[in-house]
Amino acid sequence: MPGVLPSGEPVPTDGALPDSALTAVGARGFGVYAHVPFCASRCGYCDFNTYTPSEGVTSTGYVDQVLAELALAARVVPAPPVSTVFVGGGTP
Repeated sequence: MPGVLPSGEPVPTDGALPDSALTAVGARGFGVYAHVPFCASRCGYCDFNTYTPSEGVTSTGYVDQVLAELALAARVVPAPPVSTVFVGGGTP
């Protein structure tokens, strides 16, 4: 987990979200996106976080980390129904 939010605020250690971020939860569908950053090669046009075999980064533990992130979201976001699941990345 990063130490600073994009706004510059520190990340709460419990993963809690401010009330303002929770006001719209449940009012619309909730989408989940899982990025798979492992690619056989890096495309010149790609701006996504990606890793290629030559960089020495492996997918070991990746699924466990995705599941941990989902568990964190389930603890801090009041049970909205998931309406969509997107999996992206790793396209070449």
